[in-house]
Order: sequence, then structure tokens, then C-alpha cells
Amino acid sequence: MIKSVRDPAYIALIDWLVSVREMQGLTVRQLAEKLGEDDHSIIVKIETKVRKISATEYYGFCKALNVDTSEGYEAMEKAANLKF
Repeated sequence: MIKSVRDPAYIALIDWLVSVREMQGLTVRQLAEKLGEDDHSIIVKIETKVRKISATEYYGFCKALNVDTSEGYEAMEKAANLKF
């Protein structure tokens, strides 16, 4: 079970989300807008691994970025040799 923001699988997941956002040319503020968040600092805290992302937030990120949630899980598997 992932309990820390320092876990390699968690780091891989967040790094993947950041790379998807950046590949789509979105700023943190633009992603916050897509998520319906008034305060972009929540996104910053998640992306800088200060705050953990919840399962529902992860789902929202993926929907806003128009990517399949399983892609993030694959990034986690590769980083930590996990099998889900």
C-alpha cells in the first residue's frame, strides 16, 4: 500500500500526470479551471508532492486531461514493478 508521497509508484503517477498536462500545453491554472477549482494551489501541491491526490481527484485529473486512468497505473507498475 502506498502511504507516502515518497513512494516510487506514487512519484511515477504524479510525474506522469504532470507530463500529460505539459504535453497538452496546459498550465496549472488552466487545469484548475478544467477541474472547476478556484484555487490552483491545490494542483501545485499535488504536482510538487506536498499533498497526496485522492482517488476521486485522480479520476477528475484524468477526465480533465482526456486520458485513461489505466495509463497512470501502468506508469506506477513500471516504476515499482507492481502488479495491479
